[in-house]
Amino acid sequence: MKKKLIDIKPGLDSFAGKGKWQSALVKYISSDLFWILICCGVFRLVFYLSFNNGDGSGDSETYWNYSANIFQGHVDILRTPVYPYFVKIMGLFGNDSLIQNIILVQAIISFLAIIIFYKIAGTVIQNRTVIIIATIVYGIMPSLISWDKCILTESLSICAIVVFIYFTLRYLKKPTILKAILLTLFIFIAIMLRPSFIILLPVVILFWMLRIIFFKTDWKSCLSGIAASIVCVLLILGYSMLNFKDNGYNGISIVSSINQLDVVINANMYMDGNDSVISETIKSNLHEPHGSYNSMYYVLFPQFSHERIAKFLRSCIMNQPGVYLKDAFGKMVTLGKSTTRAVYVSSKGGLSGKLLSPLSHFFSINFLILYIVLFFDFIYIIVRWIKSHQILWFKIILLSIIITQLVTIIIGAQGEYKRLFVIVLPCVIILLSGYIEMLVYAIKEYKLRKYEL
Repeated sequence: MKKKLIDIKPGLDSFAGKGKWQSALVKYISSDLFWILICCGVFRLVFYLSFNNGDGSGDSETYWNYSANIFQGHVDILRTPVYPYFVKIMGLFGNDSLIQNIILVQAIISFLAIIIFYKIAGTVIQNRTVIIIATIVYGIMPSLISWDKCILTESLSICAIVVFIYFTLRYLKKPTILKAILLTLFIFIAIMLRPSFIILLPVVILFWMLRIIFFKTDWKSCLSGIAASIVCVLLILGYSMLNFKDNGYNGISIVSSINQLDVVINANMYMDGNDSVISETIKSNLHEPHGSYNSMYYVLFPQFSHERIAKFLRSCIMNQPGVYLKDAFGKMVTLGKSTTRAVYVSSKGGLSGKLLSPLSHFFSINFLILYIVLFFDFIYIIVRWIKSHQILWFKIILLSIIITQLVTIIIGAQGEYKRLFVIVLPCVIILLSGYIEMLVYAIKEYKLRKYEL
């Protein structure tokens, strides 16, 4: 005679009937989210213990050595203040364990973001299984969680994009003036964490303008969003002015100019700018056919003003747009052959490290496939609008974030494209989950029709 499994449901029901907090506890323990968090928490703990802290490739030092005081109106030419101040706050709990404290807090924030992601998935996806799988993938994907062990902005930036998506969904579900303002102002905080988040500003401005045109019932909240966008622009201009005043650079971060310098050199565009002196300086200091900004940065920036170099770079691009676009297209093709895997931590060895390392390859997608999905999604949005006059607002936002990030890193970055793309991987997971759900329903319908026949 087979032994029956113990049924714990009557015991839970009995415990839940003892009071409100007991009922709430049982309800939470019985939820999908609770078990998702348990699974992800155990996996993350094993992962963190099995891998070394990440190598920031020199970038981490710029956060350690950040000395500007934003409260006195001083800014750093390389780094925006949010992450350096995060590092400083962690330093208050002891410099001897600073790195471990930073990693611990990043891991906690990253873990809590799973809850937000689950709520996002539960709003845009109907199928319970797909919601659970999507959230677990987000919670254990090595290309996302490995950054918790790095002294870089990636970990907090990944969480920031999840929060932004959540704010967007909350607004779309029930538009209010307050939500429109908070959604937009959050972008400025994100930019101060990571300058590349500036791509969100034109996206959200266009969003408010389209909503006024096609969805006139919430025009008040849209105007509030536009007003908040203007505030963001003014704050960015103010920060840029401080940067110009302190460092002679009119922009958020000089990293963009450094990257463009490398692009211009590697594309052999540096001889066709508006400044022959800079062109000759680059030429005479290039010891290889293709130089790198790591060497040229130290040659040019001590000799010429930041503004002069920025103007030179702009002129190189304006004078040779064809060469610039050809170079960008070449990078897009090269990137298309690789996957989204972006792990900067190494295994400590041992059985767990050997078992977990291949997962970083498994939980990734080829960029070429991503290009195809994005193109198909773009067509799908247009077809839905033409056929049913239905505007898929959330899909438009999601698609815009991914595409603008792709364009930004292909056009403006000098390398580490996967690392720069990693912050929008949560958007990719949501996008692909939507299509997986469509596939599940299509299979079910096909099976039903086959059965009926």
